Amino acid sequence: MDHLFRRSCRQFEPTAIEQDKIKAIVKAGQFAPTGRNNQEITFHVITDQALLQKTVSATQDAMSKIPEHAAMASNAITYKAPLVITMTSKKEFSKWSQYDCGFAAQNMIIAADLLGLGALPIGIMKRAPQPWEHLVGLKEDEDLLLSVAFGYPVDKLNYGNKEIRSQVIYYK
Repeated sequence: MDHLFRRSCRQFEPTAIEQDKIKAIVKAGQFAPTGRNNQEITFHVITDQALLQKTVSATQDAMSKIPEHAAMASNAITYKAPLVITMTSKKEFSKWSQYDCGFAAQNMIIAADLLGLGALPIGIMKRAPQPWEHLVGLKEDEDLLLSVAFGYPVDKLNYGNKEIRSQVIYYK
């Protein structure tokens, strides 16, 4: 049950992730529910560190030029994770694909945890999307949704140590 209470990882070992684990993570994402079973999410699996670092640098540069995002320009973004999976979909599905992407991301994050890996959703890419669009070769009829970084954690992950601020309202 601990895997449901996992925390984001921001310190990854440089160790490459085995192909069978990468395939298992992607498969977990593919098996997530989608509206009307559209299965519209495309999973871009990126392990090329030079390409990822170039994308991170371009994102940081772009953010530094946007006044409301400049303070976040020094963010490490992928934290040098050895694997990043970026999700896209066709714009025709955009009304619902953000939800389907969330289901896929959560499935992949839990699968990664079960495989002994840490994960970090990367939403900051939406603030300076051009480098990420270039990275995945985004077409005009596609939307950039979310990226998730994966890798072996440097330290043991914390489970359940989190201040809960969300409300729960019960109706009986």
